[in-house]
Amino acid sequence: MEPIAIPPSPGPVSFISSKLAPPPVPVEATRRSRLFALLDDAISDVPLTVVMGPAGSGKTTLLASWAEGKDVAWVSLDPHDDHPERFWALVLAAVGAEHRPECGGDPACSLAAHANGADAPVLLVLDDADVIANEQIREDLRRLVRCPPPQLRIVVTCRRAVDALHLSRLRIQGLARVIDGGALNLDQGETERLFAKAGAQVPARDAGEFRRRTEGWVVAARLASMELRDGASTHELVATLSGRETYVVDYLNEELVDDLDPGMRAFLLRTSIADEICGELADVLTGGHGGGGALDALRSAGLPIWSVDPHGETYRYHPLLAGMLRASLRRQDAALVLDLHRRAALWFADHGLVAPAVRHAVLSHDAALLHALVTEHAPAALRDGVIDELAAALGALDPGALVADPALALTMAIAAYDEGDVETGDRWRDRVGSAPTDPAGAVDDLVALAALVRIRASGAELPDGGIAFPTSTGVANAITGAVELWAGETDGAERHLAVAATQCERHERLAGIVAAHLSVCRLRRADGDGARHLAREALERSGRDDGGRGAGAAVALVVLGSIALDRREYAAAAGAFAEAGAIAEAGRLRFPGERAFVTTACTHWRSLPQAGHHVADADLVGVPVEVDEPLSDAELAILRYLPTRLTNMEIAGERCLSVNTVKTHLKHIYRKLGTGDRAAAVARAQQLGLVTVGAI
Repeated sequence: MEPIAIPPSPGPVSFISSKLAPPPVPVEATRRSRLFALLDDAISDVPLTVVMGPAGSGKTTLLASWAEGKDVAWVSLDPHDDHPERFWALVLAAVGAEHRPECGGDPACSLAAHANGADAPVLLVLDDADVIANEQIREDLRRLVRCPPPQLRIVVTCRRAVDALHLSRLRIQGLARVIDGGALNLDQGETERLFAKAGAQVPARDAGEFRRRTEGWVVAARLASMELRDGASTHELVATLSGRETYVVDYLNEELVDDLDPGMRAFLLRTSIADEICGELADVLTGGHGGGGALDALRSAGLPIWSVDPHGETYRYHPLLAGMLRASLRRQDAALVLDLHRRAALWFADHGLVAPAVRHAVLSHDAALLHALVTEHAPAALRDGVIDELAAALGALDPGALVADPALALTMAIAAYDEGDVETGDRWRDRVGSAPTDPAGAVDDLVALAALVRIRASGAELPDGGIAFPTSTGVANAITGAVELWAGETDGAERHLAVAATQCERHERLAGIVAAHLSVCRLRRADGDGARHLAREALERSGRDDGGRGAGAAVALVVLGSIALDRREYAAAAGAFAEAGAIAEAGRLRFPGERAFVTTACTHWRSLPQAGHHVADADLVGVPVEVDEPLSDAELAILRYLPTRLTNMEIAGERCLSVNTVKTHLKHIYRKLGTGDRAAAVARAQQLGLVTVGAI
């Protein structure tokens, strides 16, 4: 047998003995029994175990501590080892094997023969396997894993998936397991033990906050523990950790950023301003192209960058890395930071993502842009249930800045009313000043919207002294009429609602609600034809309104159902009560009077024998059988999944789309069908013949 000779390194002198032994375990490292169990289980089951994570995730320390007391062959790899003769000489020396003459110079064969003749399993650790790019070495490793000697187990660490090993295929074939960055992150107990082992007295609450801020990144905890040993304040270190600390900046630069080329460093800086980044947004921020490829390259380089969707289209940077980059960018060019936030705001707005658009508009310090975004998108945010996110984004502003723009203050009021907090909403409302020039009437729309949301939140009780509110007389009449209607004062309600119908003509949603309320007045006066006409008008306006079918539509449907029932048009009644009930079940009837009116009528219908013998017939109740704006092919494809139990993420996986794309399609579907949620959309689509339950 041939003795093993380690060829000289083509670069600087390497210390062979240190390369063939696990590195010393840092004194502050904590025993990670949870991961030890995963390693033991993987090694007992498959020939290849891959420990994969970004720089600083504790891969080497984990394996070195796991290897203590075990007979492990260890090879610490570096770029000089990317040569078949040198690589295999190191591997064979680590396991104590020799070249086998019968293998004809094939080192992988010699390793396999050695493992087959061993009395115990041969555990081989290849640390930092990313450095191996030589195709011959990779092919030899693939052969060993595809046709593994029973006694050989290989463990590799890497910052990224070693694609040349065909890892995905090996996992499917049951030949490989991966322990990735998510598993490598410290949990609460491990964080506490790491600090304790370093001699730092960190309360459990502070340790939990630290873990939240660092997302369990191992190197952050180790660096922090060294700072604490040097006398840093525990609470201050935890409470202010942001990525701007000197010890964090030095590590991130030395280990991750300094080795990047200038173009990639500039890319990182510009794109760091976004919490989540995709290729298209990256191109907008950098003014270049190929942003998606650049993000893939950065992740492959081992930076702590994670994909946030199943298809790897959208990424986020680790909070500490993002914090360091943002601070550096502000120091270099504060004006550029404002411009980048403005670009991001416009991009998010164009893609219908209102909350992040407003967040970036706030950070851009562009008051005109912020006003335009809020006035345009606040009604849709209320409709889509994200008005609280919009208010949270605005909350970053000084209260004085919010009050200076009536649109912003009104949005804060609407959000408070929507949460049922009338007192807070009134405080914002009462601080509204004079509106700026607003020829489009957008601020007036917000005034009307705030008034309507308030009346629903307040349980239909007018405040003392009436509505002392800077609102249009049309809105005031509409609200007063609604309150009187549900209080049983039909004469006063009809008088105020008739005036409001003229004054609110240009407010599509409000005009529809007024028409619905007037139809109830006519129904109470036994004017069936008048009630039917107004109810159909309310439904028509509801169908055109981007807000979808809500309280006004439900009231109108009950009126139509009641008339149909009285005329023994039972199929028509079934259709009306079915859709009204769906709106009620969706929770869109916040006004107690509306809720009682609709639910009582629907309950009465279901108690009748006719209800069991007639199915909904949309044509007979005046509900349009065609949507005003046809659904696109992509929207129809998504629509057909809605009757299933699949989540948005699962639908995205089925269609090979991002979750955000699915959400965007759903918003368009709800708007076009005039609904506000999944259940109502399915019911409406069934009426229109667009879907059949159980068929995709």
